[in-house]
Amino acid sequence: EPGHHRVGVLRCEFGQFETAHCRPLGCSSVPNVSGLDEAMLTNCAPWPSGAACEVDCGLNQKLSAPLLCHLGRWIDAACVPTGTTARSCDYAPSVYAAADVSMCIGLAGGASCSPPCLRGHRLSSILACVDGTWVPEVARCE
Repeated sequence: EPGHHRVGVLRCEFGQFETAHCRPLGCSSVPNVSGLDEAMLTNCAPWPSGAACEVDCGLNQKLSAPLLCHLGRWIDAACVPTGTTARSCDYAPSVYAAADVSMCIGLAGGASCSPPCLRGHRLSSILACVDGTWVPEVARCE
């Protein structure tokens, strides 16, 4: 599956299968954030998929959206004036095997949400509200 890499080898040994599984790709390069020098982002690489890297845009500036690594790619973000507002996410995100996503509805643009999963599952990626749209479009509890 795109954005994933295989871990292990699927093979049959002594009548038992040894399993292989797919793991999301992390971000191996630093993100490109308009308004920040690359040197200020070096702590963001390598970075695991599904996690946000915290950066400081400086006085009277903020990130337009969480700096999120998703399946080997950085979600677009820029440093914008603190007073800048983005559209809120006024609908529930699509999260497979989530227990409840209602706390995500109505969050402001630039906010992130980590809804709880059903028992035995774990959220694979935080969700970011990017100017009225949830990123990733579909997330899952694995």
